[in-house]
Amino acid sequence: MPTNIKTTVLFLLTFIALITSTHAANLNYEITFDSESVQYQKHYLTDDLEATRANLHASHETPINPNFNALPETTLTLTVKSSTGRFYANFSKAGVLAFSLRTGNIIHYTDAFIDGNPQITFNDLQADFTPQVINGYTQAHFTGPASDGNSLNMEFNIPENKAFSFESITFTTIIPESYSHDFSNSASTGAYFLGLILDPTTEHGQFLSLTPIPEPASISLLALGSLTLIRRKRK
Repeated sequence: MPTNIKTTVLFLLTFIALITSTHAANLNYEITFDSESVQYQKHYLTDDLEATRANLHASHETPINPNFNALPETTLTLTVKSSTGRFYANFSKAGVLAFSLRTGNIIHYTDAFIDGNPQITFNDLQADFTPQVINGYTQAHFTGPASDGNSLNMEFNIPENKAFSFESITFTTIIPESYSHDFSNSASTGAYFLGLILDPTTEHGQFLSLTPIPEPASISLLALGSLTLIRRKRK
């Protein structure tokens, strides 16, 4: 074999080996919320505050259950979706938008992986403001070897009198190659996506929804139209 061909082949083999050795993995997950409910109750963190919770529910479980023992550095992405194609919100008072997805039962923090600054993206956000990430509550937690749990969490401050919508939220974290844990046998233990307004005086209705939320003036007009129709029927 001519020297120049040998040199080319050797270069290609070295290049392929280098690519293979530095290759990073990508894991992509999705969760879709497909129903909703509203609650007016004592705040779930304290007993002295009342709140309206606009809840979204996902009927299909989404466990985050890779085997990191077999993976190099891994970019893990979770996309939070709506069954209608968009999420809609209308906060009449300042509040919080919160999401959590948990897999497994317990998270032990010894030798755990914690990402306190994951990348968060609101896709196709239609708003005149940017939801502000609440540090300390927006994190990825992957347990140490003594247990089987992980969780992905997001919280955002939402200002007063803000109506907005978005297509989805993307949560991205990078798990280093040095982290090793097998979640293959860990099952999903639940997810929530909710809006929270702390207000002891007013119930705020379904202000986080899978369908467009009428403005207060539109609601009044709809109610007036219904009343007129009832009166006509009675005549």
